Amino acid sequence: MDFLKRRKSILFVIGAIAVLIGVWWIYANWESDAVLKVRNMLGLVPVDIPKQIDEPTIAPDLVLPDSISLNKTVLTFNKANAYGQLTAIVFPPEVLEENKKVIWQSSNEAVAKVDTTGLVTAVANGQAVITAFTGNGLSDACSVQVKIVNSSATGPTPAQINNLLNKIANSDDKATDDLRKVLGNGLRVEGAANISNVQQLITDVSNGTRYKVSRVNTNDAGKLVSITVSKQ
Repeated sequence: MDFLKRRKSILFVIGAIAVLIGVWWIYANWESDAVLKVRNMLGLVPVDIPKQIDEPTIAPDLVLPDSISLNKTVLTFNKANAYGQLTAIVFPPEVLEENKKVIWQSSNEAVAKVDTTGLVTAVANGQAVITAFTGNGLSDACSVQVKIVNSSATGPTPAQINNLLNKIANSDDKATDDLRKVLGNGLRVEGAANISNVQQLITDVSNGTRYKVSRVNTNDAGKLVSITVSKQ
């Protein structure tokens, strides 16, 4: 009898140890495939209640230009290398900046050129059309007319006037008369604080003050309006 009791006790202890080991193994491998199968069989897998999901953000549709307008429809130049700025306005305002970029083109670069910013430069007499294109093919245009005034109509050159002034400084009366014929007594003189016209310039030069003409100034029609001088 004692033997049987001891045997039962030993078996009980071994069984308890086996149960503990089994519980430990299940705990350690709770998320393993084998344990999940047993949990599914026993109905021990909790049902996940899905969380409420916010509505997805819808990306705005790509807005493309639907029209383009230039700030000027006509440009007129009367001098070579004169310039004018064109600006392209792309609609609607919602268009992304990268889609507002335009390509500039001149129909006749021998008459007028245009750079990537819309700056138009006169080259020679004639007509041209400057066009701005959007990436999706829209366009607007500006007519350019270049009429360069004949340089011979602008009067004497600075070198010619300086030659006469040097002669006047050497008491050449004929040079004085020639200068008056070319410029006129009342022509405006710029650059000298005490001189406002040609007659005052002649008087000052005759009294020994030396001047040099640096520029002959004309208006848009090519008419002589003033000269710019500086003391030597």
